[in-house]
Amino acid sequence: MFTEERQEKIFIKLQVEKRISIGDITSEFEVSDSTARRDLQEMERRGLLARTHGGAVILKRASYEPNIAAKETENPESKKSIGRLASGYIHTDETIFLDSGSTTLEIARAIMDKQVKIITNSIQIAWELSFSDTVELVMLGGELRKSTKSITGAIALDSIVKLHVDKAFVGANGIDLNAGFTTPNIGEGKIKEIMLKNSKNKFIVADSDKFDQVFGYSFASLDVADYLLTDNNIDKEVHIKYKNAGCDIINENRECLK
Repeated sequence: MFTEERQEKIFIKLQVEKRISIGDITSEFEVSDSTARRDLQEMERRGLLARTHGGAVILKRASYEPNIAAKETENPESKKSIGRLASGYIHTDETIFLDSGSTTLEIARAIMDKQVKIITNSIQIAWELSFSDTVELVMLGGELRKSTKSITGAIALDSIVKLHVDKAFVGANGIDLNAGFTTPNIGEGKIKEIMLKNSKNKFIVADSDKFDQVFGYSFASLDVADYLLTDNNIDKEVHIKYKNAGCDIINENRECLK
């Protein structure tokens, strides 16, 4: 296994378990103690974690973004729940922005039989919807970001700035009271920004693990979103904190809205 691949898997494990030990790394990846320590040193240098005695812990603020395949394995049931919830807000003959992401991919899968027009910068979403007999599909052109299978860059921005839709469903990597909605990549952030600006109704979609996290680029303040769709695992204290800040938070069972 290449160093980069191993470090990506270490980071994914940290996202789930919040901490990792040298022993965890050596046993799971069959490497020496010195190799495990070098991995953690390099990842700390990149701002991905904080080393502790005998291991490391995850940082709330991160700059690393797993690839789309890794994202799909994170909280899959939560993403499906948000996909089902979002599909209820999408109606016949509407034009919709879907940005690139594992949560918006679940929205695409949930609307395969709807008669709508979808505009997306995601290769994966476009591939999924290409099998639908009812969805009219428009895909942005531009530069391919291979890790997330998304289209960004000047050509994509020039195209999307001229488009206006009924609703936008945009994913966020981090949600924070001060930083708002954030993402690690500026190119993807610019696309998200314009999708929200050029839509009548603006939806942010993110699973509950994204709250109280900050990534490098703020693409919208909290008050930009008309609705924030999340999963059923959101903590009630977190919900109250963000609702008081102006977020209209909705989940599938709506328990947190009481």
